[in-house]
Amino acid sequence: RQKLIELQRDLIGVDNLSIQHDRQFIREGCLQKLSRKGYQQRMFFLFSDVLLYCARSSSPILQFKLHGELPLKLMTVEDSDERTKIPNSISIYTGTRSLLVAA
Repeated sequence: RQKLIELQRDLIGVDNLSIQHDRQFIREGCLQKLSRKGYQQRMFFLFSDVLLYCARSSSPILQFKLHGELPLKLMTVEDSDERTKIPNSISIYTGTRSLLVAA
């Protein structure tokens, strides 16, 4: 619960992160997201029901601006190493969005 409160303060564009009483923080980490502009560093936050990805904000304190919120119940993840020839990559699919990320 304490981690959710801290993240609520540090994530810009995320409202009521801790409103889900059964939501649990699982892990956070930095990955490279492939976009039309090339690879962009994004911070990912995995919870028991949702995956958030953010970019570091330009504020002097360490904060992250939300770029996407992906519900886990709609998500499919697959290993992309063979298909894309990008080492340590995965594809994340939801109903309307797909992401290619690499570690």
